[in-house]
Amino acid sequence: MPYLYAVIERNGVLAGVVGDPPGSLWDHEAVVEAVMQDGAVLPMRFGSVVDDVEAFLASRRASLVAALSRVRGAVELGVRPAADDRDAPSSGTEYLMRRVAFDRVHVPLSSLARASARRVHGFAYLVDAGAVDAFRSRVAALDPGLVCTGPWPPYSFVEDA
Repeated sequence: MPYLYAVIERNGVLAGVVGDPPGSLWDHEAVVEAVMQDGAVLPMRFGSVVDDVEAFLASRRASLVAALSRVRGAVELGVRPAADDRDAPSSGTEYLMRRVAFDRVHVPLSSLARASARRVHGFAYLVDAGAVDAFRSRVAALDPGLVCTGPWPPYSFVEDA
């Protein structure tokens, strides 16, 4: 069965990026990031295999085209509090207070993004590729204790395409 790294669309034609299974999650990520350089990409989850790539693409054509349209021209950026074990919360109350404080920066950041998604330790934002520097500047201005990672392929915004 073919290993499916990602789905792309070129000149109106959907295509699967397939190959041998990667040796690691990082190998999978490297392929998806390379493909991302050439245009919109829907990264598949690590370990995705399909019996028939053409049948997979045909059966999900409408949702795949819609998902590609959603992410075209954008990248994923992650924002989380800086991890520092020396500054770990000393209680559940302190942890929740920090989380509430972090959630307050979400509103102004989400206004700069097409979409956002909560993650375990922060948020993911779908940001226009041309607005990455402005987004990073806003993160730094809101709270210098935040870490902004990316740009990444839009893993958090593929949904169930």
